[in-house]
Amino acid sequence: MKKNLLLLILIISFLFEAFLMGIAFFNPAATLKLFKLSYNADTALLAYFSAWFLLLITVICVYLIWLVKTNRPGFSGLIYLLGCWWIGLGVAVFIMFNRPDNLLTDSLKGFILVIMNYFYSKQQSIASRT
Repeated sequence: MKKNLLLLILIISFLFEAFLMGIAFFNPAATLKLFKLSYNADTALLAYFSAWFLLLITVICVYLIWLVKTNRPGFSGLIYLLGCWWIGLGVAVFIMFNRPDNLLTDSLKGFILVIMNYFYSKQQSIASRT
């Protein structure tokens, strides 16, 4: 049950990041509009970097889904890292740019991921002792 919930959170995160990545690659003006920026020659590079960065996060999500699904050892640390990164990203964007929507999406996603990973890892360690 806990593994399925962890996989569900990872799949939802993957879909969200893949959607944003698709927008960033195929419609960079819309991506910058999400950040309340106008698309011009000065901000085009920012849109390009954002797209590639979102691709990296999407690939990490796919890798984590594969690790959890196949029950490979060592996935827990990477999930904690990704979850804490999302929490930090959401809080930082909220503090610096006063964007509560980002706080809600990224920080909540990261917090749920960290909590689900904690309970799943705890269950795995208890099962391995018996």
